[in-house]
Amino acid sequence: MPNSDLELEIIELWPSSLLNQAIPGHEPHTARLVELAHAHPDEAVFSIEDPSLDWLKAQIGHGVGACLLKAGFVSEIKWGASGSFDVQHLDDYRSLRNHPGAYFTGIYVARSNTDDEGIGIRNDRRSGCITFYDPRMGVNMNAVNKDPYISYNQTVTLLPGNLMIWPAYVSYFLHPNLAREPAIRVAFDIQVESGAKSA
Repeated sequence: MPNSDLELEIIELWPSSLLNQAIPGHEPHTARLVELAHAHPDEAVFSIEDPSLDWLKAQIGHGVGACLLKAGFVSEIKWGASGSFDVQHLDDYRSLRNHPGAYFTGIYVARSNTDDEGIGIRNDRRSGCITFYDPRMGVNMNAVNKDPYISYNQTVTLLPGNLMIWPAYVSYFLHPNLAREPAIRVAFDIQVESGAKSA
């Protein structure tokens, strides 16, 4: 069950809100999700019956509720989730994308790696990171020093046990994995019932 007393961190990112939360006590469930990712690499993740996936669905539900509240919804909202395991091997990356047709998209991090020694020579590597891009094209053109909108992108380091949810229209890029062990995440989309009422 999700910890209802857990205060979820909602980050104000440009005109968007992004949830980034480390889930306490995640370790046994996260270890089990790594096992399931290897055993069921191509299955729809939420169709698999397993207590650790039930736990993850509860965490996602808690996070989606917080995001909907932040978005101004005032009535109970029906929503659904679809997802898959995302296994990122050495040198793999996920190209710039967003998720048309979804309301939110997100990831749960089961394993994330920093660089292995001897792999890569650049000093600007961001292995184990995700970068989000401001959807408002050119909004920072006239920004000045210390303006909160001076940067058109924000990079977050992915850590095991982190749940992230953001609006599906925001584009993001998952940087190359520069470790010999694969990075493993549960990637999911959230669909909201049409006709939901907001404040």
